[in-house]
Amino acid sequence: MPEGPWHYPEDQVSDASERLLACEITREQLYRQLHDELPYDCAVRPEAYTQRKDGSLEVRQQIVVARDSQKSIVLGKGGSRIKAIGEAA
Repeated sequence: MPEGPWHYPEDQVSDASERLLACEITREQLYRQLHDELPYDCAVRPEAYTQRKDGSLEVRQQIVVARDSQKSIVLGKGGSRIKAIGEAA
C-alpha cells in the first residue's frame, strides 16, 4: 500500500476519547484479575474525569455487573480486589 498523508496528529495513538480509553483499561484489569469469575457482560461507565491543579487526573468510574452476587466478586474481601483493579488500571 502506498504511503499517504497522516489523518491524525503523529502523537495521537487512537481516535477514541481519553474517557473511553480509561474505561477500557479498567475493563481490561477486571478481566485480567477476575478471569473466569466474572462474566463478560459487565461494563465500565465513566462518571467524572477531572484535571487537577498538579496536572494529574481524577477518574471516577462505575462498574456494572449483571447480578448482585457478582458485586462481592468485584469488591473482594474488605474492598481489596476493587482497590487492586483501580491501582493496576
